[in-house]
Amino acid sequence: STSYQPPPNNTYHGTPVYNHIDIGTKKITDAAAARNNDTDAVFVVTGASRSMGLEFVKQLLTRTKGRIVACILRPGSSPALD
Repeated sequence: STSYQPPPNNTYHGTPVYNHIDIGTKKITDAAAARNNDTDAVFVVTGASRSMGLEFVKQLLTRTKGRIVACILRPGSSPALD
């Protein structure tokens, strides 16, 4: 049986910037709260028709009071955005 081994850090770009980031336990910052409550805020998401881009749009819809610009290559290709 084999177990997954993550690839080594990029050595050709210098020292790794991020070690391990746990985004599940951190509280929302004051800046993020202010941005999410700002009705004049504009969030632009590219590749919004599927995968990560679509998930970003879904998360923003639940978190922000601002406008969301969902950019896709082929209009109508993502029924989830209708």
